[in-house]
Amino acid sequence: MYTIERQEDICIYLRKILDNSGVYHQALLIYFNVANIQ
Repeated sequence: MYTIERQEDICIYLRKILDNSGVYHQALLIYFNVANIQ
């Protein structure tokens, strides 16, 4: 079972991976932009 703290740790871990890859970072920005439009 995941706790809020564990979810935050996963988010931080994923964010570090995304920060190391510009392509994934751009894809994330595009995803949020599309989500905001809809």
